[in-house]
Amino acid sequence: MEYYVKPFWLFHKSIEGSLPKDTYFIRKDYWSLIPNGVYGYLKGKELIQGYISSLEARLSKIIQKYSYAYWYHLSRRILPFTAGLDDAPQTIINMRYILTLAIQKYAQSGYCGHIAQSKRIKIEKVFNGLLEDINFKDERNILIKSPDQLVLTDFTHNNLREYYIAEKLAYEIWVCGAKMRSIAKGAQLFVDIDSKEYFTEIRSDKLEKLIESYDKRNKEFTSSKTGTVFNNKHFENDLSILLPVLNSNNLNLNDIEEFLNSINFPIIDNYVPNYLLMPFPIKNFYESHKIFSDNFLKKNDVKLITILFIITALCNRYLIETFTKNIPFIGRIFMRGYEGPESQYSILSVIFRHKDEACKILGVEYIPDQQEIIDAINYLTVDRKKVSLLHPSTIRPFIKYNSTYYFIDYSTIIEFLNGMFWNLELNKHSIKGDMLEKNIEFQKSYLLTKPLKSIGGSKKQIDYSIRINDLLIIVECKAVAMSSGVFSGDLKSLNFRYEKVIKLALKQADEKAKWLINNPIGSNYSLDGIKKILPIGVSAFTEYIPSLDNYYWINDEIPRVLSISEFHEFIQSATDIEKSYNILFINK
Repeated sequence: MEYYVKPFWLFHKSIEGSLPKDTYFIRKDYWSLIPNGVYGYLKGKELIQGYISSLEARLSKIIQKYSYAYWYHLSRRILPFTAGLDDAPQTIINMRYILTLAIQKYAQSGYCGHIAQSKRIKIEKVFNGLLEDINFKDERNILIKSPDQLVLTDFTHNNLREYYIAEKLAYEIWVCGAKMRSIAKGAQLFVDIDSKEYFTEIRSDKLEKLIESYDKRNKEFTSSKTGTVFNNKHFENDLSILLPVLNSNNLNLNDIEEFLNSINFPIIDNYVPNYLLMPFPIKNFYESHKIFSDNFLKKNDVKLITILFIITALCNRYLIETFTKNIPFIGRIFMRGYEGPESQYSILSVIFRHKDEACKILGVEYIPDQQEIIDAINYLTVDRKKVSLLHPSTIRPFIKYNSTYYFIDYSTIIEFLNGMFWNLELNKHSIKGDMLEKNIEFQKSYLLTKPLKSIGGSKKQIDYSIRINDLLIIVECKAVAMSSGVFSGDLKSLNFRYEKVIKLALKQADEKAKWLINNPIGSNYSLDGIKKILPIGVSAFTEYIPSLDNYYWINDEIPRVLSISEFHEFIQSATDIEKSYNILFINK
């Protein structure tokens, strides 16, 4: 029970039915000025980008009215749900990221007159005096007996309604991103101001099937946007930290009972938290990405290991304090995903208090000095000039509340780590490919992974191979960095992935398969007993396949270029593997 629960319930009752579930009413001002018609990629992209600009302008006007403290306090006390018609968990996550980016970009610093410290104001200031009512005596007593905390002051049902409009604007920006990605893949933009939707997309039956196939495929976070795989079994110690992720599936604490018992956290039956704690292999992440350390230091004037040291120490705090029975702290992480405001002195104290555990988790002996940590905190702090609502990589976990106090948004750390190398040269490190090859190993490679030598003296190197009965599957691996343009619907970025990952992987896999057929016996290998070869590709990411042509598919459902998890699933469940397209036969 917290001071805001019953007031929020009352405010929700007051605004019930005042906003439609869809977001079509937002579209009228912009799209009613656009001529009806069907638009291709270039004009369609231009129109959508114009709409995004208008949405961001409207959203910024709302966000600018209040402070970081107000927005974090309010938004993290609202259960995750969709602000539009699409209620897919990933949509909810993307919408919340856009809203958080907008807050980081446009909110005021310091106080704004709508939020204050509970011990520095009179109780009648909270919710404009609502807690003075006899029906809210429990909430009043909670605040009186609780430690000093931020509370909403000048706040009514109109403010709550305003928040939901902000969410709907963020949802519409997500819709724009989704439509930009579709028209980059071949859809057309259809504008009809007489329809309730105002703008939609036209897809051919083939394109509909391709996009549906891509959308339903598993997109595990096993590599950063650099294309570097880190979530794997090949490091000796899989030491992790716990990071909050948005509870977009609305799981309750009973669903994660085993995990909660392991960290001594009490279970409240059927309680649905806003966030869930997910183990993140921070040591593996560092081991995989330290190849970028020199470039990262040169570009950002801060050490990569210092960034990860800070994150590890701070996240270790709420795990350790849970074991020592400080339940309220980790409870706040479950409920809100952030902490603060905290002074710089307090943050530094926490980091140095947990320095030994951080070193152990990361597998290093390096302990940065105080100035290095302060410089790294500055790097981790929001720079609103660099924030872009369509590029989650610009998000930051530290928000400066005033000159010496910060909010720490733990829920942004995963996305921050995923894209923290976006401003570096990413595709020149060959070790990324080595890591991908190691991680696709379902079992030891059937053929050597060093160059194979034919009797005639020619050579080919197979990244990975596995034998199933008389069929040999050979794999060509591609660890190519993922541009943010792929997510914002940039045709050039999408074509780059086709050329450098899909097309190249299949071309090289086919060439190597044909070489093996022509050279079934070599000086360091033999295809004795093998009658067929299936050449495929594996990428560090789930790739969009742009054609239904059999050449690009193993069968009607499974593409020829797979992610790591898709490859493992394919090998484990491929009972009809011999019916696959693109099997090549070896003539005796």
